[in-house]
Amino acid sequence: MNPLRLSRRALLRGAGIAVALPVLDAMLDGRGALHGTAHAQGMPATPVRLITMHWPNGTVMSRWTPTGEGSSYTYSESLRPLGGFTLPDGTEVPAMRGDVNVITGLKNTVAPLGVTGGGHIRALGAFGNGMPMQMTSAGGISVDQVAAEALGGATRFPSIPVAVQPAWTANWDGASAAIFNNLSWSGVNRPVPADRDARALFNRLFTAPGEASAAERAALYRRSVLDYVRADLSRMDRRVGRVDRQRIDEHLTSIRELERQSSVAATACTLATAPAGAEALPGDEYARLMMRLLVMAMRCDLTRYASFQLYHPDNLYPWLGPAWTNLERHGLSHRTDPEANDLVVVASQYNVKQFAYLCSLLKAASAGDGTLLDHSLVYCTSEVSEGSSHTYTTMPVLLGGRGGGRVRTGRHVRYADDPSFNDMFVSMLNYAGVPTTRFGYDGAAMLPQLEG
Repeated sequence: MNPLRLSRRALLRGAGIAVALPVLDAMLDGRGALHGTAHAQGMPATPVRLITMHWPNGTVMSRWTPTGEGSSYTYSESLRPLGGFTLPDGTEVPAMRGDVNVITGLKNTVAPLGVTGGGHIRALGAFGNGMPMQMTSAGGISVDQVAAEALGGATRFPSIPVAVQPAWTANWDGASAAIFNNLSWSGVNRPVPADRDARALFNRLFTAPGEASAAERAALYRRSVLDYVRADLSRMDRRVGRVDRQRIDEHLTSIRELERQSSVAATACTLATAPAGAEALPGDEYARLMMRLLVMAMRCDLTRYASFQLYHPDNLYPWLGPAWTNLERHGLSHRTDPEANDLVVVASQYNVKQFAYLCSLLKAASAGDGTLLDHSLVYCTSEVSEGSSHTYTTMPVLLGGRGGGRVRTGRHVRYADDPSFNDMFVSMLNYAGVPTTRFGYDGAAMLPQLEG
């Protein structure tokens, strides 16, 4: 029997439902590239995924910045979760120190140039796009959408923006709520709306284009989406190798768990605005559910570019403990007393945990000659650095992944000459195979030190 050759777009199908597959050996040619894929000069054989990730209200920089530089740096209080931690449900998140870089010295040169408005809104309007904010819009296209326009046509979804909280409806400092609600922009006045509903996102990922939705099928029969593709799965299982069978089994197990958590097959399964999970899960658990859905989409090569908004600046963190039940995070960030600083450090540790968890999911998935994290770049920061004073210098940046092997990780990289954060986006696009010499308002070169 000839060895099975699969397209990277191969799906398990049945009754109008489609289940995407992870990258399998049966999809690769002798070079380790996907069958039928032509690579332009300079284009990485294994695609590099890009994710921008935002947390609100900055931090206390004196308790964020590590001691020392290079690979021998010492964690600050805020960065300790990079050394590993245990989730409330007992899940062990391994140390991610060796897979990420802590970066200090980048400057948001654009935020002060935004139109009249508070420090948070001006900086949010520039996040990911690096252009001065307008009153109703970000100033330009965001880095994930530049990549999606150039290369996103190779996947079913050019990009998947994700946000955890419900959309903000009020204006802030006279600026449009759209700036609060969107990290991804395809241009001025063109936000790319985020997926906020875990159940709806799950259904989008498991619906074959032009066919009946998985939600409609599951609501009728109260069955798992996997029950519909069982026959197709059996046929494939007999023809792929042992390693691919193991990968498929692990993939389907994770889908079962996502079904349970997002209540797609276990409950009413209607296309509601807010999923049952959003009401039943604490905010941090819901955030991790959305991360698992996003990583599954990337593992199946349904998309390669994404943004992830943890929360907007005016939010509560009640899951952090009794002291946080009615403590509004934005107001806290403007206090400078020792008690407030201690609480901000707790919030910063929480934000680092979410970043580390996302990176750990990417690391657990294989891709090409390594892991999905090896072939990704996860850019994570806030809209401001020092929350109490709305400063935009020395931004608290975390960069996960190796960008296809070009970025050397496990270090504290300090820039002394205040390069623009837009140079980071120039670097990310080039590592992803999008030749770029300029980005945003003042991005003019790739950042040094990332590779060395």
